[in-house]
Amino acid sequence: MLNRKLRELFTRLGSPEDDADDELRFHLEKEVEHNIAAGMPPAEARRQALIAFGGVDQTRESLREVHRRRLLEAFLQDARYGWRMLRKTPGFTTIAVLTLALGIGANAAIFSLIDAVAFRSLPIPDPQGLLLFQWQAHHRPDTHEYRSGGDCGGNMDKGTGCSLPLPFFKDVHAQSRVFSHVAAFTPRQMLDLGGNGPARIVRGQFISGDYFPTLGIHAHAGRLLAEADDAPEAPAVAVLNYEFWQRAFGGSPSVVGKAIRLNGVSYTIVGVTEPRFDALTLANTYDIWVPLTARGNLEPHWSAKDEQLDHWNLVIIGRVKPGVPVTQAQAAVSLIFRNEMIQGAKPIFKAEHEPAIKLASAAQEFADSQKGALQPFYVMMMCVGLVLLIACANVAGLLLARSATRRREIAVRMALGAKRGRLILQLLTESLLLAMMGGTIGLFLAMWGARLLMILVSAGSAHPPGFGPQLDWRVLAFTAAVSVLTGVVFGLVPALRGPDLSLSSSLKAGDSGFSTGVGTPHRRITFGGVLVAVQMALAIIVLVTAGLLVRTLTNLKHLNPGFDAQSVLLFSVDPRLAGYKEPQIDNLYRDLQEKFSSLPGVTSATFSWLPLLSGSLSSTSFHKPRTPPDSKDQVDSDELPIGPNFFKTLRIPMQSGRDFTFADFAVAAANSGDKPGLEPTPAIVNQAFVRSYFPDRNPLGARFADSEPTEPGQPKAPGFQIVGVVADAKYNSLRREVKPTFYDPSTGGNAVFELRTAVDPTSMVPVVRSIMSRESEDLALFDISTQTQAIDRQLSSERITAQLASFFGFLALILACLGLYGLLSYEVTRRTREIGIRMAVGAQSHNVVGLVLGKAVVLITIGAAIGISVALGVTRLLASFLYGVHAGDPITLVAVAALLAVVALAACYVPARRATRVDPLVALRYE
Repeated sequence: MLNRKLRELFTRLGSPEDDADDELRFHLEKEVEHNIAAGMPPAEARRQALIAFGGVDQTRESLREVHRRRLLEAFLQDARYGWRMLRKTPGFTTIAVLTLALGIGANAAIFSLIDAVAFRSLPIPDPQGLLLFQWQAHHRPDTHEYRSGGDCGGNMDKGTGCSLPLPFFKDVHAQSRVFSHVAAFTPRQMLDLGGNGPARIVRGQFISGDYFPTLGIHAHAGRLLAEADDAPEAPAVAVLNYEFWQRAFGGSPSVVGKAIRLNGVSYTIVGVTEPRFDALTLANTYDIWVPLTARGNLEPHWSAKDEQLDHWNLVIIGRVKPGVPVTQAQAAVSLIFRNEMIQGAKPIFKAEHEPAIKLASAAQEFADSQKGALQPFYVMMMCVGLVLLIACANVAGLLLARSATRRREIAVRMALGAKRGRLILQLLTESLLLAMMGGTIGLFLAMWGARLLMILVSAGSAHPPGFGPQLDWRVLAFTAAVSVLTGVVFGLVPALRGPDLSLSSSLKAGDSGFSTGVGTPHRRITFGGVLVAVQMALAIIVLVTAGLLVRTLTNLKHLNPGFDAQSVLLFSVDPRLAGYKEPQIDNLYRDLQEKFSSLPGVTSATFSWLPLLSGSLSSTSFHKPRTPPDSKDQVDSDELPIGPNFFKTLRIPMQSGRDFTFADFAVAAANSGDKPGLEPTPAIVNQAFVRSYFPDRNPLGARFADSEPTEPGQPKAPGFQIVGVVADAKYNSLRREVKPTFYDPSTGGNAVFELRTAVDPTSMVPVVRSIMSRESEDLALFDISTQTQAIDRQLSSERITAQLASFFGFLALILACLGLYGLLSYEVTRRTREIGIRMAVGAQSHNVVGLVLGKAVVLITIGAAIGISVALGVTRLLASFLYGVHAGDPITLVAVAALLAVVALAACYVPARRATRVDPLVALRYE
């Protein structure tokens, strides 16, 4: 009766009737028996017992606490036991931990770089409170100028962006009711820095006076720019970036108050920013900041028109006042924007376009603008994820083989009463211990590997990336999560299979735990074989990915760009930054070209507005030849202004017509002014231009690009006249097809000099610097490299991706072959008695080798077939990365399959050789 009532009581309490509650049940029963012995009725005895234990709720909580305590004690006990078992097998533990460390470490390394780009927090206080002004409309704005430095996303053609005009910023800045701070800045501007040793080009930015207060940035030395510095009558001052201060000025405190020259204008350094801040985006880092009002003195070709409503070149950020909803501030600035854009002196939109301003999170928008840098890392993440799966399968195979040696131990524990669930938890705990040890070592490998990857990324780069791996909480959480998940994945199947055995057969087995029966059936494909086949398939996918990327890199490297890139020195110069005017620039370039051409070791010298294969491009549109000038039949063409002897220096063959003469440059200079002449500018076109626009007639002498005047009242430009045709040459990118291109004489502006040399091009750099310094101490050279180095930089992404994919493919292949080796070694050991009997009855060595290799060939074939099938689908995602090869390229598939077969069969050599050396007499006594 008492036991029935107690069972009812525990049912009310919701307590499971298992061993975890025995202790509390025992004490409760003793309390009830004690109360009955004292003369209480049974019902009162139970009630008083509950009161003594704190009532039903308290008793229920006590049961839960006991249950939690028992689980913790069981886990600690399993952990201690698992640690002892792992210590008893140091070889197995070392191999398993290192295998997992490689897989987990590779994943953590790639994730740390993705984290540094995708999840980068702005280096400012309260980054989430910073808002970015984005315009939205149903139509692109009718602006005369729209400049964006890539700080944020957006697409002007789709009616969105973040570049805005100065008059709008001034009106918003006056809205003190809703904003505590509003600031604006321009895209990056190259500045010529003098007064601190040889002239150099630095990355500068024009900012409004409230820029640093809006961001919450403080000065490390001196002070930062303030509102008063952004007035037209204010003294010319500048602020240095901390890292640039260390690099260019040696971190000297005396820099505050030092006078420097920017584009030939004297400026005073008033401060240095704190170390943590360099820029709001990774793509645009800066060396120096100057007030927004300094643009008139420092920006070439700046005019008062750049401050009008139809010139959009500012990014605006701000913070709302405490207590002011973002929606209220957004409505206020949208009203200002709409009124100015529709009802202003120069309407930019129509009313039906519904222009408005969206206040977006600056942290999110700036991060989204960097997504393009993540694509190679995503490919790498796929590769290292597959490597981790191979590592898991490898360790799972090791654990399966190890569990076979522990059959007797598990059987004894089950015979003594251990439950199957407790044994599974014990084996899972051992797997988690291995995973956590592998994760800990992998974390150190990850940081080392990520730094090595950054070295590869930065190698040969003129401007190293502005990010780096950091051991933040996301990386730690990712590594911990991967470690735990890995432990569960590779430990689950062996844990479930371990206790699933026959007690009698296991206890009859020898000490080794292997069956001694000759007639034991052998499955053609065991579960360990399935794991090996999976490893082979995953290795195939990684190897195919690596093979396609390597072939892409090879195709790009051996691609004929249409010109001779060997022995060419490149360097850029912008005389405008040193105060030169247009007529002076043309004379300077002509003089420099003559001096460079006369240098010993230089065979030819020229210059152009942009270097070939630098990633930069200039294009224009014009009326299709032989159509009326007012026709809307517009066609596009690339354009490249060049200097004399350009085609000779770059060795681009002339197909017909003639090269430019000095008279052609004079005509181009006359047509570049506000009052163009009557004579058309000579132009040389490539063969793609002729094929597209003059397919059925001789283009020489033809005229095109009769453009309309850009300003009302300005005379119409005379256009271009074709005087020559040259062979096709790549312009901005090796991947991009050659488009119709015309070359015209370069006048004014910046230039890139190309020097073809008979010696090592880099040996000419000191001589070139000497000539430039004699011309002017403010003329700075920048972007100095050889043409081949410039091409290599353009292929840096493909090179790094191919190198890393090859490394991970090699790692996947080694891990898969180690798994195959381990399985075959285990099979040979398990079947030692069978092999001995076969040899005793007359089997030859080749029969034994065939027995071992037969299983290996089956596993390799199955794995290769599955891997190739999956790879055909997976690698289609790489279409944007490939060039000159497609995802199902048969050469790559066959080569990868052959490589896998050769290496895998080589891994089978040792187990097969060991099988042929089994002594029949020893094998017959084997247990």
